[in-house]
Formats: sequence, C-alpha cells, structure tokens
Amino acid sequence: MGANPFLFKKKLLATSISSCLLAVAGVAAAQDQVEEEVIVKGIRASIESSVNSKRNAASVVDSITAEDIGKLPDVTISDSLQRIPGIQIRRSAGEGGAVNIRGLPQVSTQLNGESYLGANSITDFQPNFGDIPSQLFKGADVIKSPTASLLASGLSGTVNLKTRRPFDFDEGFTGVAAVEAGYGTDSQEVNPSVNGLFNFKGERFGVLAAFTSSQADLANYYEGKQYGTDGGSDGMVSEGAGQGDPYGGTFLGDNDDVGGESFYAPEGWVVYNKFTERERNGANVSFQLDLGEGFELVADYFYTKQDEWNRSTGLVAETKWANCCSFNDFAVNNSVDTGVDGINTYDSIDYISRRLQSYSEVNEFFSTSRDLNVELNYDNEGPLTASFRVVRGAANQQNRNNYFQGDLMDGGPTNSNVWTDPVLGNRIPGEWVNPNPNGFQGLSQFTIDHSGSDPVWTGFNTPPVLGGADNQAADGTYNVAAGTRTLGDFIADPNSYNVAAISSENNYDRDGKLNVMRADVSYEFEDSFITSVDVGYRLSEKYASNDVWHGVSNFYEGAGGVTSDGTPNPEGCQARWKATDVIFREDCQVGEIVTADGESTWVPWVAIGYAAQSDYPTIAVTDFGNVKGLPAVWTVDPKALDNVEEFHTTFYGNYIKSVDPGASYEVKLGDKSGYVQANFEAGPVTGNFGLRVVDTELTVKQNTRGGSRSYGMAPADTGDKLSVRNFQDVLPALNVAWDVSDDVKIRGAYSENMVPLNLDQWGRSLVTNYALDNGIQRVTTISYDGNPELDPWRSSTIEATAEWYLAPGSMLTAGIFRIQVDSFPEGVTVYEPFPDLDGVVRNQAVETSKQINGDGGSLKGIELGAKYAFEDQPFGIDANLTLVESESSALDVEGNHPPFIDVSDTQANLGFWFDNDVIQARIAYNYRSDRYTGVRVGNLVQYQAPTSYIDANISWDVTDSVTTYLNASNITGESEEYYLQWDGQHMAQNVYEPRFTLGARMRF
Repeated sequence: MGANPFLFKKKLLATSISSCLLAVAGVAAAQDQVEEEVIVKGIRASIESSVNSKRNAASVVDSITAEDIGKLPDVTISDSLQRIPGIQIRRSAGEGGAVNIRGLPQVSTQLNGESYLGANSITDFQPNFGDIPSQLFKGADVIKSPTASLLASGLSGTVNLKTRRPFDFDEGFTGVAAVEAGYGTDSQEVNPSVNGLFNFKGERFGVLAAFTSSQADLANYYEGKQYGTDGGSDGMVSEGAGQGDPYGGTFLGDNDDVGGESFYAPEGWVVYNKFTERERNGANVSFQLDLGEGFELVADYFYTKQDEWNRSTGLVAETKWANCCSFNDFAVNNSVDTGVDGINTYDSIDYISRRLQSYSEVNEFFSTSRDLNVELNYDNEGPLTASFRVVRGAANQQNRNNYFQGDLMDGGPTNSNVWTDPVLGNRIPGEWVNPNPNGFQGLSQFTIDHSGSDPVWTGFNTPPVLGGADNQAADGTYNVAAGTRTLGDFIADPNSYNVAAISSENNYDRDGKLNVMRADVSYEFEDSFITSVDVGYRLSEKYASNDVWHGVSNFYEGAGGVTSDGTPNPEGCQARWKATDVIFREDCQVGEIVTADGESTWVPWVAIGYAAQSDYPTIAVTDFGNVKGLPAVWTVDPKALDNVEEFHTTFYGNYIKSVDPGASYEVKLGDKSGYVQANFEAGPVTGNFGLRVVDTELTVKQNTRGGSRSYGMAPADTGDKLSVRNFQDVLPALNVAWDVSDDVKIRGAYSENMVPLNLDQWGRSLVTNYALDNGIQRVTTISYDGNPELDPWRSSTIEATAEWYLAPGSMLTAGIFRIQVDSFPEGVTVYEPFPDLDGVVRNQAVETSKQINGDGGSLKGIELGAKYAFEDQPFGIDANLTLVESESSALDVEGNHPPFIDVSDTQANLGFWFDNDVIQARIAYNYRSDRYTGVRVGNLVQYQAPTSYIDANISWDVTDSVTTYLNASNITGESEEYYLQWDGQHMAQNVYEPRFTLGARMRF
C-alpha cells in the first residue's frame, strides 16, 4: 500500500472524482425518506410530521420532529431519541449520552444523509450525542431496516440527524432567538443558555446560521464498590478462611451458625459527590443556491465544542496497597443464601478498612468537531436525478485526569505493614520518619448498611481498632486502639491527614479525520414493475490516532542516580504514582535510591495543611447526597486540580508526559463501496431490493513494548507493528410494503450488515496491572485489549411490521425482528508467565485476557407503538413497548447465558400531551429493565437495576411571536442501582438530580 499507508491516496481520489463527475453529469440525491418542507409548530403538528415520515418511508423508520424552531424539548439529541421504540440510552451526569438500537451499540450515525465525525465517536462506533445540543436539529430518523442505497449503515440501525436548510423556510428573513436559565436541585446553580436561528431565502439562494451556547452544573452522587461500575480487583471470600494475611486478619463471617459460606468482597468501598461543569457550544451554517436547469448547490458546516470538568470529592475505605491482597476483614449482617455454590448475599457489613483516605479528583474532557458537506444536486423533473457530495470531518478530544489523596492512618509501628515491608523491615535508611504522625493508629471499623432505600455509614463514634492476632478477641473482633479520640474525631480534623498521593494517569489525546465522496444516480421508468433504479459509489476514509500518557515526576535528576549495572541513569528516577509509600532503590525500581552521599530520595511527609497555606485550599466535604451518617471529610478543593501540570509541579517540581505505548495506536479505515437498487410497485405492493458491495482496507499501527520500568511507568516504546488487512462484503437488502387498505400497511425486510469494530479493539496492545505485595510491585492481570486480526461485526436481520394509521397524528404499530450476529469480539482468559515490575518472573500463571473472534449470537424482539391524537380534543397519548431477548456466549454461576452487553429486555415509554394552540404540555415516562454491564467477578455478573425517568415540559404562546416554557427532567431524582448476579447483592449507586429549565423564545 505504499511507503506510508496513512497518507491520503491523492491519485486514487483524483481518479475517483473524475469518474464520479462523468457518471453524474448533473447531480441530485436519491432519498429514502420524504423530507418535510414545512415549519412544524406545536406538539400535535410534530407528532403528525413524525407519523407521516414513518408512513412514507421506503423501509422501517421511526422519526422525531422538533415542535418549533430550536425546540426539541431536551438538552441533548439522545434524550429526544429515547422516546422512539427500541432506542436505549445511557446517561452521563443525568444527561443523555450513548445510544443503542434494539439493545446493540453498533449504530451508525449520519448528518443529513451521510456520515459525519463527532468528538465522542473518534474511536468508538456507538453514537454518543452528549456534546451535541438538540436545538440545532429539526428532527432525526432512526432507520431500522436499511436499503441498499443506505451505505455505511449500522448493525441494528442508523440514526440520521437532520439540520435545517435555507429552502425549508418562506422567502424573506426568518429569525428565532431563545434565552434559558437552568437549575439543578442539588447543584443549586443557575445556568444560562442562548440559542438562535437566522435565515434568509431569496428567489435563487438562501443562507442560514444557527447557534447555541449553554452552561450546565450537574450534581451526581456515588456510593458503592471502589473504581465505579467498570470493574476493579474484586473477589470472593469464604467464611472463616484466613488468606495468609501478614496482619493477622481473617474474614469475620456472618451472624449465624453456618460455616463455609462465600461472600462477595470488593477491593474497597467509596462514597463521593461529583459535580460536572459543561460548557457546550454549537453552530450550523447552511447555504443553498438554485443554479437553474435543475441544478442546486448545497453547503453545510456543522460545529460543536464542549468543555467538561468532572470534579469529585469523597472518602475511600480499601484493602489495596496494604501489603496484603485479601478482602477478609468484614462481618456480614442479614445474609441470604442464594442456593448456588454456598454463595450468600448481604445488605449490611461491619467493615474493617486497612486504608482510609479522603480524595479529590478532576476528569476533564475538551471536545471539538467540525464537519463540512458540499453537494451538487440535479433534478429537472425528468426521469434522471443525481447527486454528488463531498464530506470532510475533523474532530479531537482531550482527556486530563488529576487525583489527590489524603491518608488518615498513622505510619508508626502499629501500622507498619501499610508503610513498610513486613519481611524486609523499614526500607528507608536511617531513623524512622513517620509518613503521617497526626493520623490514627490501627484500623478503621464502621458499618455500611444498604438495607434501606438510602445507604447508611455508621460507627464513627468509636475509636479505631488494633489489628493482628494479639489484639483479636475470641469472637473475631479487634480491640480498640489506645486513646479516647473516635474515628469521627480524626476524620473531622484536617490535621489528621497527610498528602498521601497525587497522580495523573490515563490521559489521552484523540484526533480523527473523515473524508467521504459519493455519487448517486436514479432513473425512473414509466408503466413498469421496476419504477426506478438507483446506483451509487462511495469512497470513504477514516483516520484516528489515540495517544495515551501518564503525568510522571522525576524525583532525582543528576549524576547520583545509577542503574542496576552501576552506570548513571540519565532520566533520573520517574514515578507515575507519587505517594508517601513510593520508595526507590538505586536502579529506580521499588526500593531506595542511593546517591553519591549515601542519602535516599523519597516522597516526604507533607501535612494536608500545606495545601491550605498555598494556592490550593482545603475544604470540608459534607454533601454526599442521600448517603447518611458520614462526618465532614477534609480534602483539597477539586477546582484547584483543574490545571493539572501546575498542580503537580507545585508539589513535585516537574511534570513529564510519559506515553503508554500499549494503549496508544493509529488506525486507518478505508472503504470503497457501491450499490445497485431497484424500486418496484405492483398495485398495493411497493418496495426495493439491491446489493451493497463493500471493500474495506484496515491499517493498524501498534506500538511494541520494552521491559518494565520504574514505579508505575509504562514500558518504553521500542518500535511499531504495522498490520494491513483487506476484507470484502456483499450485503443484500430487501424491503417490501403492502398497503392492505388506505389505513393499514404491512412491511417486511431482510438485510445483511457489516459494521467496523471500535478502533481500540484493533489498535490497543498490552496493558498490565500491578499491586504492592511485600515491597514488590507484582503483576496481577494482563490484558491484550486490541487484536488487528479481529473481524468486524457482521449480522443478518429479518423483520416484519404492521402499521394502522387511524387519523392524522394517530397510529398503532406492531413489529417483530431477529438479528443474527455472525461474528463479534469475545474475551477469553488464559494464564501465562509475565514479569513483575522489577523484571523478575515470579508468577508462571498470570491471569491474561485476550480478544478473539466469537461464535456469534442472536437477538430477537417485539416492538409495539401507539400514537393517538384525540379528534376535536387538545390532548393525546404517545406510548411504545420493546421486548428483547438475547444470549451471549458467556456463562454465569447459575449456568445461564447473560444477554448481550448493554441490553435491557424491556423498554417502555408512556407520554401524555396537551396542545390547544396557546398552552402546550407534555409529561413522559421512560422505563428500562435490568441491563447487563459486562462486568464480572468470577462467574458472577453485574447488572444495572431497572430505571424509570419522568420528564415534563409546558409552554405558553404569549403572542404569535413570543413563547415562554418550563422543562423538567428526572423529576423524581431517579438513581442507578447496580447489583452482582442477585438483586440482594448491592454493588453501587449513582444518584442524579432533578433539573429545571425556564426559557423564552421569540420569532421575528
């Protein structure tokens, strides 16, 4: 493919452009849907428009239509899409984000009928519209059964977002402007927002400009297992089974007389608040020019920009990094036997924590996308229509992470297992220096209770306990530490904390480019079964780079540091995890650095008061949402962490970007595709059939890795591995519609589909995880997250629907579908030898996960829908129900196959609306049943419990030109609950706040 496969093939493009220009000879789009050329106003008109779009579509399609210019009554387009049958969304800080159709995330996205590149979709195929403001759109189509002409369609469907264009309006000037104020019940911030649209349509040309700018402060509260709901070093423990813990601890069991039971044991428990700040901006500029003789030129420019800060503060109780890897210091209350392998669930525990820390964290995302579409259309009211269009997209996203940890434990001899090696003794030369002399001795003990609707943490009114066999009573409990201060006293005292750790890891810079060129020609026939034939050709190239890096600091620069062979270390001694327990030896591995003067360099004790006396103030955190019983927790104000580099430099003198080669990659995905499609009509039967042919070229550049390096440092990048693959797909599509009567239509469809993988599934290579054990950073797990030999997603879909159109804006629909997935990536676990962080292979059987080509699976379901606008009455109903059944190839502990990841088997929407031309109101209920998250603890699988959201809005047309409105989302303050295998085993909880928006819109 040439010396550099990532260079754009200029010669090929030039040849293709010439061929396409000759082919079209005058150009226009072959459209599968009937476009609305009227300005919709009001809920009833919006629903009528959506019903007409479905009725007139060439395949199975559902639509949403804005109720007015700039009025899709939701913050993001995802929130609006969730009201369509079969659409399931994930929320981020309470706002709609990721979207799947019929339970599958392999959904393609189009903008005005062709691909576009969004900042959240540079490496992922699943659409995420969290950064895309809804006010820029006039509607969206969800195409569930593709036609052959729908190139680049998704596995389970395609979302086509539609912006407005100048010729949609009457001649002359049209303008709309709106101002809004948003408010969250927990964030308690008033957020401004403005949007507007200005259009001029002349006799031959038109220009449109639309914009939106908003700010949001969103509250989110979390309680549950450490590291959120995306995995972690969790495990299972058995009652009474000590696990070789050098601190003398044993699992304390539950409060019954039965022994040998097993329980879920997380690595730690955490409670935090998260306040998300989003600045979202967007613009759409469109130009149309009637060139005469049937020719029309269209140009669209679509722009989005979102800056996001997720600031968290909380309290963590954990066992990790405590020189032991057991999870065995807790007693279970209210246990319930599941009847499977002796496993019990519980809703309350008396927990003994080996580490107790406060923390602050900021995760920042800076996202920008720019998409340009230029098309030349030809339609001179003759049999020939054609189009030629070029799309250029560019997007980038940056993620920055900054984490601060304050430790509460004393570093003296009682807690020596935490701070030193219990076998080798104190590794810091000279007299012992306590990392936290103001902390408490012993261990923290308290109760975590999930038996009620809200979590309760209690027991902070007792002193800490002393661990070890000598301090353990006959009933398994520990004796209390000396002194009279309670655990709550220590937590409430800012002088009890030290600056224990600061890190900045897994940052990334993503850049993407998209180039598309396509030509479509359609020719109509008279008095023929074949009414028209469409042909087209498309050339597409998507390029993405993903650079992952950690912010490291150099703790020794100069001639004193030496490597293991005694030569000077020119890079000094760098560390990714900068903490009081980071101690180096002379080769910059874990241990001490011996300088020329015989001294040691390590991260010294810094009281948390240091931060209070600098530019980084400490705060007492008391807002933990619905979690009860916690005292005030002291930590650094997370806003002080916003400037990541400056914060690290202040504490440690420098900040260096260290690239993680295993997680960094470049991918180019090019395809040449063409189609031929015949449209037919025989009396009441209409439809289309055709073939898509897709020739895909995949080029993946991965990084090869060197040996292990210093504390937490990623291995060195030792070169590139280039993989080039080609694969071809021939994809038939058939759609048939039978007008049984004027009001009843029956459809049938069959299609075969191919969708690329998320690019990291091809591009990422090796990722390793470590844990501190007896002074050694031991490898715990290995993950080969990417594999260039993986095949894309492939599937076949068959479906049938019945549609009964009762009246304008009223219809009943029922449909069945089956998606057979022929191939998809599947994770497997093997056990292989791998060196620890110091380069020594101690474990010959490290748990290693890999991605392979899976055997496939099936997904089938039923969709029911009802829209009813009462005649001569100002109100109506909008309802739908989707039932999905799926099985993955995985097995759980009960011998069952979990569903596909992210699939809920039941989804329902119920809405009531009122529209009397002056007052318009809607209340909508959205329900989603249990969702398999893909997280596993052994053979136990994690689910998100059912969720229900209620949203509402009301507007009042004060005059023909002025409207005021109030929108409310998540009125009931719904929370996301996560459980492990059985709903009695709590894992985590996310709580989102209700939000309200008051606004006014003016038309002129």
